[in-house]
Amino acid sequence: MFFPYLRGRQYELLALKELANGGLLGKSIIPVVEPIKLTATFDGFIKSFVEAQLPVAVLFNPTVGELTDASSVFEKLYSRCFDNGNVVIPSLLINRNAEDIFSLLLSKMVSKSNVLAVLDNRDLIEVYKVLFSNNAPKYTLCPDERQIRRAVTQNKVLFENKFN
Repeated sequence: MFFPYLRGRQYELLALKELANGGLLGKSIIPVVEPIKLTATFDGFIKSFVEAQLPVAVLFNPTVGELTDASSVFEKLYSRCFDNGNVVIPSLLINRNAEDIFSLLLSKMVSKSNVLAVLDNRDLIEVYKVLFSNNAPKYTLCPDERQIRRAVTQNKVLFENKFN
């Protein structure tokens, strides 16, 4: 499986939309998108993945752009991702506000085992362990670091940038 990690910039979203519409993505490619702002381009991108029945992961607590106050935009983002189908994998960055967003996802009846987590900081291993103490997430993207590899015992996806 391949998990390209992309910011939700306009041209990246348009490229993904074209790939989905053209049938050029398989189910083994799951783009992980960190949205920057909620636009018509974002809506069209989600719609094309729903229509093509292709999986896509959307981060509900982005760290860049207009959506950094994730709790205030959670409902808008959630409705855009889940009103038309359920190919979107709810995702979260393991950071200081991950617990708040995670509880909002659980309140929407999202199962822990259907979440994608991004754990890229070894200082936040304890937060990860608290959130997923009894159920592992569907996927955990993490760097190839010994401490993190030991903490993530199931569904681990190595997360590296191989481009200079």
